[in-house]
Amino acid sequence: MKNVILGMLAGLFGSLTLLATATPSYAIPAFARKYELPCSFCHSAFPKLNDIGVAFRDNGYRLGNEHDNPVNQPGAYFPLAFRTPVGYQYTIQTHQATQENPGGQTIRSGSFQDFGLDILSVGTLAEKISYHLVFVLSDQSTIGLESAWIRFDELADSPWLNLKAGVFEMDVPFSTKRILTLSAGYPIYDYRPSGSVGEMSLSENQTGVELAGHSADGVMRYAIAMIEGDNTQLGKKEPFSPDFFAHATYRLHGHRIGAFGYYGQEATSFLHDATSGAAIEGTGKDPKAFYRYGVDLNLRVGMLDLLVLGMQGLEPKEAIDADLTTTAIEASAQDGTFYGGFLEANLHLSPRLVLIARYDLVRNSQQPDPTVAKSTGDIDQVTAAVRQALNIIEVCVSNRTVVL
Repeated sequence: MKNVILGMLAGLFGSLTLLATATPSYAIPAFARKYELPCSFCHSAFPKLNDIGVAFRDNGYRLGNEHDNPVNQPGAYFPLAFRTPVGYQYTIQTHQATQENPGGQTIRSGSFQDFGLDILSVGTLAEKISYHLVFVLSDQSTIGLESAWIRFDELADSPWLNLKAGVFEMDVPFSTKRILTLSAGYPIYDYRPSGSVGEMSLSENQTGVELAGHSADGVMRYAIAMIEGDNTQLGKKEPFSPDFFAHATYRLHGHRIGAFGYYGQEATSFLHDATSGAAIEGTGKDPKAFYRYGVDLNLRVGMLDLLVLGMQGLEPKEAIDADLTTTAIEASAQDGTFYGGFLEANLHLSPRLVLIARYDLVRNSQQPDPTVAKSTGDIDQVTAAVRQALNIIEVCVSNRTVVL
């Protein structure tokens, strides 16, 4: 199936209380008030971080001045923000097989982005203790916890040792929380071969602990996480066995290159209900390994920002269940393997105006079911968008010392 997504992102940036952005993002104008700096100090385009913004995040939301301590805050600062997404998406799907047209047809659809409300509180609890809290109110009036973590910064007075615990976004090469397109994500982050019973997604927040660090100049950085791997659904993964994710990067002349990998195990058999035949949660056994690994590259040339990612993955044959109702595996089943990635170009005409183009690709190199065509489930996706920030609150730059 091939997808073409044309995002007309008007980016209606409504200032809800302390927030000046209206997309799924972590741009927090409260920080601008706290440090008396403009939002553009940390953002090349909202909510995308520049090098200073990355250093600020890696330092535990600290700039190295008197305002790092929560006791010393200006009167205008209050660590709370609200955000809501607004946008329209038009989608064209080509070569979509249907019962009416097995040979494939083109499907066109358009809709406004679903509304929801996020409530955020991010900052420091003490000089070297950081926190991040996000509650989500969906359009169905349900409240969920998207992110909740605490981080102990500079253990042993070293920037190489920072320990985080809770529900957090893994240190993926390109954050889905800071993506510039409103609703078109990275397909390779979520892809699994048809029939896989696994649940882990690189796009979703995970529950666990993370050890991260960086050099004093920010040139080298790393993150190693031990996580549940259940996309924040505690206890849903059976049997419990931790998954691991690691990412390391190196910066040179403003460019960044990195490598990452994910290793986990998933249950491949369950006890089944005597009446319905459905798998009984909590009875999983026979764990088998799956993995993801890849490289990432971020090139900056003038106003042009290029994002490149390549990844390969494997799903064990024992975790493939073609009809999703039984755990029986045919003798002919084989490991499912795939590869893919994306190339994205961001042209920053100004901190408020960005032109975005991205091509996503996913290819199956081996189907779990050898009778299924190799190309089944392959993805080609093109995304084009214009992002304009309409109402950005700036504050005056003071003469306060900033240490990074």
